[in-house]
Amino acid sequence: MIRKAVERFQRELRLLTDERFQHPGIIKLLAYTTDDNPWYISSLGTPFIKYWDEQSKRLESQLDQLALLAVKQLAQILEGLALLHEAGVIHRDIKPANTVTIDSTSGGVPQAALIGFWSSF
Repeated sequence: MIRKAVERFQRELRLLTDERFQHPGIIKLLAYTTDDNPWYISSLGTPFIKYWDEQSKRLESQLDQLALLAVKQLAQILEGLALLHEAGVIHRDIKPANTVTIDSTSGGVPQAALIGFWSSF
């Protein structure tokens, strides 16, 4: 069981370090190792459900803005997903728990990104 988990983690690490998959809609790694005890550190993101709950409350009286935000977030995820599919990679577990929103520190639009690639390929 542990061996399978390590193999899946290593596949995820290979995918996330592959230059073909460096895209804002796919979580970015900041540091990693591929030795006997592989690990990685990714960009910090807010879990999608928490992010969406906060935005829904913030924009509850501005439903047009909330809908626009939903479309933007979905488009960001779909752009990353399209890149994966073009290369023959299937995520296999797309759900809110496998997406995060990365806050922009430069005043730009927050970026939605896919995570949870353990079951890909």
